[in-house]
Amino acid sequence: MSASTKQTHRRDGALVLVLLVLALLGSMRLYTLAQGGVGLDFYQFWAVGRAIQLSPITDIYSADGRSIVAARMAALAVEQPQQARLGAAVAARPELELFASPLFYAAYGLLARLDYERAHWLHFWLSLFAGFAAVALWGRMLGYRLAMLAAALAVYYVAFAPLAADVSVGNSNQLQMLLLALAGWALLARGPLVRDVGAGLVLGLAALFKPTLALVPLLLIGSRLFERRWSAAARLALGCALGLPLAAALAYPLLGSVECWAQWISGLGALGPSTMRWQAGNYSISLLLGKISPLARAVWQTQVLAALLYVLWRRARRGSAAPVNARGQRDLLLIALGPLALILLSPLAWSHYYLLCAPLVLWLFAPLSVRGVALPKMRIVLAAVGLGLLCLPLLLAPLGLAWYEGFGYCIAALVLVLSCLADRPTSA
Repeated sequence: MSASTKQTHRRDGALVLVLLVLALLGSMRLYTLAQGGVGLDFYQFWAVGRAIQLSPITDIYSADGRSIVAARMAALAVEQPQQARLGAAVAARPELELFASPLFYAAYGLLARLDYERAHWLHFWLSLFAGFAAVALWGRMLGYRLAMLAAALAVYYVAFAPLAADVSVGNSNQLQMLLLALAGWALLARGPLVRDVGAGLVLGLAALFKPTLALVPLLLIGSRLFERRWSAAARLALGCALGLPLAAALAYPLLGSVECWAQWISGLGALGPSTMRWQAGNYSISLLLGKISPLARAVWQTQVLAALLYVLWRRARRGSAAPVNARGQRDLLLIALGPLALILLSPLAWSHYYLLCAPLVLWLFAPLSVRGVALPKMRIVLAAVGLGLLCLPLLLAPLGLAWYEGFGYCIAALVLVLSCLADRPTSA
């Protein structure tokens, strides 16, 4: 090894070390954020499991069921005055909004075996690990060099505003990012059973865990239909279908019946204008356009769907005869694009939902790790703009410009979609 090569390696090693230290400092800031908050979203997730452990509830999604859970938590806060964080959460959220799936509450019911303080911190550390593992796994799948992966982690922990939003309320988006990464890892496998059925099972469970991921398996199945890969589409659909009985079985021990799924779907009707408010942090373009006119929202949603169909069509043009690994890499785009597309379509898009833009940002910057290949410059520039817009709220909030957050997120989502469309058909 020449002296210049050794010097380059030392310089790269020092850069990686500095970036990882920055990422560590960013995670410490998140710890401080979690320490000062009560985790209002996590409180609702935890409260369902704890309330049912005290005594079964017939229908947690009904108005009576929500009142029972809230009353039991208020009584628990009085019985345990030493649980200051629980008392603060009960005071801040006297009325509960229980709209998550039975599988979601069953998963969080495991944490409800702990008191609120310990559950709060266990959830924080599990989420932090899930976010780290997700970014690392996405970087590994996309061929990131070590320095680029360290840079991605530094930006993610130091400047990515949706991550701070997720941690401040104690939501589950970091866990969802890991589920998407695991599905992507399965799709890069060589065996068709693991690649399609296994990925379908993970995505089916992920969609039933949190419907914000529901568009991902639909896009992947649709892409196989566009390419006339009928058997691959059938295997993926089979994997998703297998997730249904498995999810029902996993939710049964906590909720005690399979009727909870119908109750959940019925309870979604309670999502009304009072719940979906821009001022409360619901930064949805569809919601904003719907306030102008239903026609404007319909036109917008039609355009988003047309863009998705264009991505599928262009992907099919590249040919189903491509190597398995090449097809898997293109599948990663659909996995990353699915959550963002649903954010653009749905009238419900909380600020922490935009954390699910991270996989797409990683996918868009992946060409920077490939040496000797012409860079898609427009794609990189647009991706940088989108990433910048997602980071700006952390810088502008101390300046009293918090109003920017919602509009910045919406514009960032648009720019990221445009960057996908700017990708040249000849690129991988």
